[in-house]
Formats: sequence, C-alpha cells, structure tokens
Amino acid sequence: MTVKFSYKKQATLGIIGIVILLLAIETDVFNTFQTKNGENLTSLLYDNREIIVTVELLPTNVSDNKKVKISTYDNTNKEDVQNVTYFLAISKNNENLLREYFFTKDGILIFDVFPEDSNQAQIFGEQQYDHNAYVMSDVTPLQVKGPIFSKDGTYAFDIELRTIDDPKNWVFSLSGFHSEINI
Repeated sequence: MTVKFSYKKQATLGIIGIVILLLAIETDVFNTFQTKNGENLTSLLYDNREIIVTVELLPTNVSDNKKVKISTYDNTNKEDVQNVTYFLAISKNNENLLREYFFTKDGILIFDVFPEDSNQAQIFGEQQYDHNAYVMSDVTPLQVKGPIFSKDGTYAFDIELRTIDDPKNWVFSLSGFHSEINI
C-alpha cells in the first residue's frame, strides 16, 4: 500500500523534518563534534592507559569573573585520576600569562579567575606540597587575578602532569596536553 501526499504536504513534512534535525544537532545529546559545555580535551598514553585532561569554563553568577575546571580522567579504566600535580601554563598570542604548579587529590582543579588589565597574574590560595604547588582546599578557594580573560581572544592552556595516582609517583612523560578557550 502506498500513501501519497500532495506537494504542499510533502513540503510541509520536509520542512518539519529539517527543523527537527537542526534542533537535534544543536543539543549535546546528538552532537558528536563538540563536547558538553564547550570543554576542550586532549589525551596521552601512560603505562598502557589513555589519560585525558579536560579544560572547561564553568558557569558563574558574576559576568566578568570566570571559573575554570581542569580534570584528569583515566579513559582506559573509566575513573578519575587521583593525586595530580599539574604544571599549568596559560598564554595569549604566545605571551605567558601564568606558569604555576597546582595539586589536587581528586584530580579536579577548579579556580576562579578575576580578569583585570595588568602585566602579571597573582594567585591566592594555599601553597604546600612539592614544587610549592597551590592546592585545592575546602577552606581557601584558588583564585587567579590578572590578565587572564581580560581581553577577547584565544587563551592557550598547556598542561603537564607531574604526579598521578600517588603524590610520590613523579612522571615526566605526560607533557603536551593543550586546550584553548575563546573569550
């Protein structure tokens, strides 16, 4: 049995189909070309494990201030990597804006950015651990004040992992994680 539609009905059904397809492409569920929330991720192999580092901007209530989340995930074992020391370099137009060590027990680094037109970034938070790294703390949130996100453009995040799994497990082969955030 064949169902025939008039040309007007065919055109209407075609337009409805295209609209549904466009709406599906715009949702994160169907979009395979972007990651959720516009996050950037890169991966490297270490000890037969695919290690993924993700950089993303989190939503904030204050329009000028930003919140950055960097996380490390073991894609092979499907778990967050623990006890991560990050060496984080942030630059814009090949100009270094920040180069510093950060440590987090759960592998998730979150810090607030307060953009201001200045020459140097200042970090506020607890420092301890090897390399005098800034640490994630329930008491004192990590804050960065300075030229990061102070002007529109592309900000490069170059990340090296110096410890993973255990604070005493030093690694030097996990360099080259790169992400960019456009403001």
